[in-house]
Amino acid sequence: PMIFNINELMVFGLPIIFNPIMLIPFLAVPLVCYSLAYLAIATGLVPMITSSVEWTTPMILGGYRATGSVAGSILQIVLVAVGVLIYLPFVRILDRRARERVKEDFDSFMEFFRDFETTQGSSRLIDRSDAYGEFAKELCAELRHGLEKHLAIAYQPQYHYDGSCIGAEALLRWEHPVHGMLYPPLVIRLAEEGGFLAQLEESITRRVLEDHPKVLSKYGDDITVSVNVTGATVVTPRYLSFCRQLKEKYPIDKMKVCIEVTEQATLAFNSETDAVFNALKELGFVFAIDDFSMGQTSLHYLKDNRFDIIKLDGSLVRGLFDHKNTQEIISSISNLAATLNMTVLAEYVETEEQREELHRIGCDCYQGYLYSPAVFLDDK
Repeated sequence: PMIFNINELMVFGLPIIFNPIMLIPFLAVPLVCYSLAYLAIATGLVPMITSSVEWTTPMILGGYRATGSVAGSILQIVLVAVGVLIYLPFVRILDRRARERVKEDFDSFMEFFRDFETTQGSSRLIDRSDAYGEFAKELCAELRHGLEKHLAIAYQPQYHYDGSCIGAEALLRWEHPVHGMLYPPLVIRLAEEGGFLAQLEESITRRVLEDHPKVLSKYGDDITVSVNVTGATVVTPRYLSFCRQLKEKYPIDKMKVCIEVTEQATLAFNSETDAVFNALKELGFVFAIDDFSMGQTSLHYLKDNRFDIIKLDGSLVRGLFDHKNTQEIISSISNLAATLNMTVLAEYVETEEQREELHRIGCDCYQGYLYSPAVFLDDK
């Protein structure tokens, strides 16, 4: 519409006239452009206007018809350029303020979500009727439509006490075009509430198998590559069917790929889920229990030898020196795992003191910042 001089949509739609930042250029541009046009005609650079032109006549054509000269068209182009230059610094100020406002809103939302995780875990973000709910709906929609485009996988290596690399865990990263790298639990939560968590986890599994040769090249040929899958997904016929399709393309039984089961509270075994679980093992996957502690739920998963690796609950490692009971718990888990021929791996190992204490009480496999953060395969 603006090509035909119908500017109301811009003036009232932005709205420019109610925006104090835009008030100065909104008043200045007409005055400056009118003065320049008057000078151009007064000095003879542009002929006098000799014809009446309909107000909806497009720019350039209107200048030519009004003056009967190309100079009239050139004058219009110059006036548009001058107007743009006047508006430009104010538009940049407006953009900067908008970015700052978006950042403030996002930081407030993230602060809310971190509290929401622990205090209101059972309720749904996208069902909220406040500003946080609207923010969650917007992010959920963007995640759904940008699933493959913005999905990225970083890998955090795992090491044995003797210094050898024994594995790498694939960790979800989603880089939002405005907010940057998003908090992974938020991405998982939005995918779950949006109803496409299974699709997201399938995409991650596929990417891990695609990356497998590069991971081996970076960390060593004899390592296990782990991928996180929620308990709600891993025992479904859909995920089994998806993995069988992958088996046709990738030699899973020779790749040492570990499915790391998260959210164990949702993992309920029965004859149907047992069949799915066993079929996945037959395809060549090994399994790890994530966030393992001495609770009754965690211990329940050990009795049928479904799992090959135990990953200690992060709170146990972080509290290693806070309570002596924590050391006893880790020692008990390590002894139990050795009896069951399972490997125990400690996450969040950040200091040599933690590693040495874990080694003393029987845990010799580690993952954490002491060795490396999660990195992308292209990073040096």
